[in-house]
Amino acid sequence: MKLEGRLTILGNDKGITIEVEDYDSNITFLTIELTTEEFCQAALGRLASMRCELNVNGLEHVGKHMELDTLEFEMPSNMLNVYEPKVLRATAIERANEICPAGWVPDTYFGSQGSFSRKGGKLFAKTTIRRWV
Repeated sequence: MKLEGRLTILGNDKGITIEVEDYDSNITFLTIELTTEEFCQAALGRLASMRCELNVNGLEHVGKHMELDTLEFEMPSNMLNVYEPKVLRATAIERANEICPAGWVPDTYFGSQGSFSRKGGKLFAKTTIRRWV
């Protein structure tokens, strides 16, 4: 299978991180972390087949296309006068997971300015949902 991807190489005082991302699914499915010394030995010394630890995730989405949509929903009436962000977020996450359409996955951040709004005396939450097809 041939895919279009993105490669990111990041360096900091802790070492080098190499990330491989599938372009269509926007999934970083492979992360490799090396010390600066390991990276320099491999790159400058033309070291092949160097043993390293691989962090692999999201393989079920690789090769698929990510679709985005918005999910807006009414929060429970007892949340109308709650101003504690942690309580609002926890309730929004629970509600989003309950009502999210089958096959879609909701973002659970609920920390941006547009996450909560009031309309007609009711409190609403809004988040992005995504699926891979």
